[in-house]
Amino acid sequence: DSDEFVLTAGHTATQVVIPPGSSQQFTTVMARIQAPLAPHLSTTVATYYASYASHYTGDGGAVAAAAPHAEVLPRVAFSWRPTPNSAWRLAAGAPIAPPYIALLSSPGSAPVHDPAGEAQGYFINANNGQIAPEQAFGFDLGFDRQLQPALRSSFDVYFTHLRNMFLTETSQQGTYTPASGPSAGVTEPLYVSET
Repeated sequence: DSDEFVLTAGHTATQVVIPPGSSQQFTTVMARIQAPLAPHLSTTVATYYASYASHYTGDGGAVAAAAPHAEVLPRVAFSWRPTPNSAWRLAAGAPIAPPYIALLSSPGSAPVHDPAGEAQGYFINANNGQIAPEQAFGFDLGFDRQLQPALRSSFDVYFTHLRNMFLTETSQQGTYTPASGPSAGVTEPLYVSET
């Protein structure tokens, strides 16, 4: 089980249950070269290989599936120290953020009834486990200055381009009437959330 919390459409905190057998494994390998280019100028060139496998279920644990992903993530950085008390930095790189397991796994296939929320009806998470990681590419330009032995100023300007963001969309897709349980026979709108 998980200790993650989310807000439902009715703005009530509910616990997200991760079904048995759901898991993620991560492996990262890095190669890095640091070299001086000229007096007071150095560079770092790095490549990360990030691999992860998500084991998920969409039906509460009855059937499990796996979704492996791998990325090569380049990074480069330069540092110039024109004086012993100042440094200019320039860096660029590409990180990823894998989807968290609650986006991939669902505790069951039956919609959950929320009769008291702002959007009254039944709700279900329809993610399929093949969600790609968030990807970014960013640039950072910075300047550091040692003003006194215990005082340093730092200034950074950066830009990050993010794609494949984990944005959840909820839409009404007909109605739902459960055949059993406390809401048996109660027909209300069915809201499906997908990331």
